Amino acid sequence: MKIHGIKTIISFIPMLTLFHCSPESSPCKFDTDCKGDKVCRNGSCVGLYENIDIVILTDISHDTDIHKDAADELQKEDIQLFADYETTTDEIDFDICQPECEDEGKRVCNEDGYLECINTSRDRICLKNVFHPCNPGDECRNGQCGKDECVRGDKLCVDSKTYKICEEDTHGFLRYITKQCDIGFSCNRSLCCPNDMVEIEGFCIDKYEAAVSLKPDCSTDILGQYGDNYPDSFPDNVDINTNPPSEKLFTCSIEGILPSRFITYNQAKTVCLLSGKRLCTKEEYIIACTGNNPKYKYPYGESYNNDMCNDFYQRRKDVTVTGSYIKCKSTYGVFDMSGNVEEWIESNSDDKNVFYTIGGYAGCNTLFPNGCSECSKTVERSNLTSNKYVGFRCCK
Repeated sequence: MKIHGIKTIISFIPMLTLFHCSPESSPCKFDTDCKGDKVCRNGSCVGLYENIDIVILTDISHDTDIHKDAADELQKEDIQLFADYETTTDEIDFDICQPECEDEGKRVCNEDGYLECINTSRDRICLKNVFHPCNPGDECRNGQCGKDECVRGDKLCVDSKTYKICEEDTHGFLRYITKQCDIGFSCNRSLCCPNDMVEIEGFCIDKYEAAVSLKPDCSTDILGQYGDNYPDSFPDNVDINTNPPSEKLFTCSIEGILPSRFITYNQAKTVCLLSGKRLCTKEEYIIACTGNNPKYKYPYGESYNNDMCNDFYQRRKDVTVTGSYIKCKSTYGVFDMSGNVEEWIESNSDDKNVFYTIGGYAGCNTLFPNGCSECSKTVERSNLTSNKYVGFRCCK
């Protein structure tokens, strides 16, 4: 153990006198509880050189036996004084720190708080574990007090290009993390959807019936508007896993154009997947069409109205351009989900040979008892069905 900076001048004169310094002290636990240059020893604040028994030799003859006896006595007190007429001692050793931890700054959860390894001394390194209690209602995770602020996976739009999602932070607490939508996407309520789609209840759906093109932005000619002119590299039975196309096609949702038709279930499903989308389920289609209103049978309400959508059989109208029936719009802002073209939906049947279209088409017989253009109206088809009344739209 070492105390630095003591210089003692020893002269051998004929007497041996013992002095003991023991000033008043204050109670303490760590060195930091003491003021000034004092340190904590046995629960009391003392000066660095206090409570030390110092032996000073006076009136001692130069007899070598006396000199040896005095040196032995000093060694018993753990203080070695080396004298040769005059002796200077630069260091006296004391072990004044018993560390409790090794990694300064490390935190470890402990019951209702955490232990932090910190240096408790102002003039040297003396690492101790100090307890920090958590606030009421908080808990400790990975050495940090806090609590969850949200439900994992919850999303919330900040603006049209920014959203917040509930994820774990570095300490394991659930917090809202702000993120940016990808280029070409926008945020409405809680999701970043492609700009040609509308956000519904936890999913995105094409605003208009789909168009198919050789380009991702549909800047080239639209396929399937007037006949089956899809390339041979994209056959009727194409499958992205078992029979992938040798040439990619893409889909967009565009206002004011004839939608793509003459398309099979396989082709519609594959082109959605190639565009980072998928076919809608029956449940998603009905929610988007009715505005998630259980009383609605049509996009516009509970009862049929032959002036709202392109579906009145007596007029024998053909398919028209997307969005031209401005009243044929759901409360979510999705167009033409009743009539115009009936649309392929994802097959969730246990029978892999059963496929469906939904929503009716232009000129269907709306006077049938169950109607033909209700939001929930499905028709069973072969997956290779292809005609001028069959189209699709995608979800995401």
